[in-house]
Amino acid sequence: MKKLIAIALLSAMYGCATPTMASQPVTDTKWFVSQGFNLSECGPAAATMGLNWATGKQTSRHQARQFNRRGINWMRWWNMKIVSEYLTSQGVSNQFVKKQLPPMGQAGIYNLGSHIVFAEMTPKGVVVGDPLGGLSLKSPQEFMKTTALTYYISVVR
Repeated sequence: MKKLIAIALLSAMYGCATPTMASQPVTDTKWFVSQGFNLSECGPAAATMGLNWATGKQTSRHQARQFNRRGINWMRWWNMKIVSEYLTSQGVSNQFVKKQLPPMGQAGIYNLGSHIVFAEMTPKGVVVGDPLGGLSLKSPQEFMKTTALTYYISVVR
């Protein structure tokens, strides 16, 4: 029982334990990747969505997960710096930008506190790829209320 409580606390503090994006369903998003049941997979999944979006390829989060086995983070939790390093290692141009929405037709990776998501700005609104909660469509105002930090990673095609 104590072990289960400790895992739940660690997940809440550091992992992707809370689905945050429930809204209208979205289709035609071949870049989307789920994190599965492992609560430490939102970083690799969001990085993979950025890679898939930028390159048009269909890669898996397992490929991204191998990147962090180099010992960058002993717990293997991904932060925004590791996400950016992975994208750079795959030849995807990216940069940290002050918190804002990406320009129309562009995308970014956002930290929601203890959870990382991918978001693309479209004419219909912000298409959010939440590795734990799935795909959703948010208004720009609604989406910006959910982001926790003052920057995001801009992903360039």
